Amino acid sequence: MIDRNAHNDPEAIAKKRKQDEILCRVLAESVVTQLIRSGCETGQLISFTSEIMRNVIDRGFAQPDLHVEQPHRAQPKIVEVPFDCDTRGDRTVIRGLRVALRPLEPEDRPLLEKWGGDKDIQHSLSNSLVLELMAELTRPDTHTRQTFIIHDERDRPIGLTSLFNLSASPACGEMAKFLGAPEARGKGYAKESEVLMLGYAFERLKLNRVFIRTAGFNLQNIKLNEKLGLRFEGILRECRLLDDQLVDIVVMSILSREFAAAYRLAPRAKFQGTGDKSC
Repeated sequence: MIDRNAHNDPEAIAKKRKQDEILCRVLAESVVTQLIRSGCETGQLISFTSEIMRNVIDRGFAQPDLHVEQPHRAQPKIVEVPFDCDTRGDRTVIRGLRVALRPLEPEDRPLLEKWGGDKDIQHSLSNSLVLELMAELTRPDTHTRQTFIIHDERDRPIGLTSLFNLSASPACGEMAKFLGAPEARGKGYAKESEVLMLGYAFERLKLNRVFIRTAGFNLQNIKLNEKLGLRFEGILRECRLLDDQLVDIVVMSILSREFAAAYRLAPRAKFQGTGDKSC
C-alpha cells in the first residue's frame, strides 16, 4: 500500500505505513465481526485466515509490478530437496544443499548459553526450549526428543532444530527451530533446516504428523510454515506468558502424505555445487 513514488521521503512512508496499519486493523475487525455474526466458528475463521495468507504468498504481493489477475492457478510442483542422512550407531547427521544438522552434544553448552542470551531468543518461545535442552544435556532421551545443531555451508554453528514429544502411537511429534546467530537470519537457512527436519521425521522416523507451536505475534514464522505446507490447526488463547504478557499460540501441522505430495528427497550428489560437510 506504500506509494512507490514517495520512496525517497521517509516521513511520507512512515505516515502512509501508519495509515495502512490502522486501515488493515479496521478491515480485519470488520471482517471477523461479520463472519462471527454469520455463524462462523473459530476453526472456520482460522481456515479463512489461512486462505488469505496462501493467496498473498501465491500472488507475490511483496513483489513490485505484480500482476494480480491469475485466471489459471498452476498445479503445485513437487520440490526436489537435496537430502543425505548418515546414521552410524546412535549418531545421525543430515546434510542438505547449504546446511548440515548434527546431534546436540554436552560440549554445546557454551553455544546454548550464548544463544540463550540473545534478546530475540529471550523474547520468544525458543527461550524455554534452550532452558529445557541445557537441563537435559547430560541425560538426553533420544526416544522422545532428537535435537540437532544447524551448521551453514562454512561449517559454522548457526542454530538449532528439535523434534520432541515423539510418540509411536500415534506416530507424531512436535518440532521447533531457531537461528541463534543473528547474522544467519533472513538467508534461507531456517527454511532449509525445517524441510530437512520434516524429511527426517517422515522418511526416517516414519512419523505421520508433525506440528509446530508459534507465538501469535510471530507472523514471519507463521508465514514460513504456511509457505512450506503446514496447515493451521487452531489457536491456544493466552496460554503462554512472555515478557509478562499472555500471548496466543498458533498450532500448525503437516502430515506425511502432504509432505510427500510437495517434496521429493534426492541425494545431494545430484545437485551441482554441493560440497561435503564434515560436522
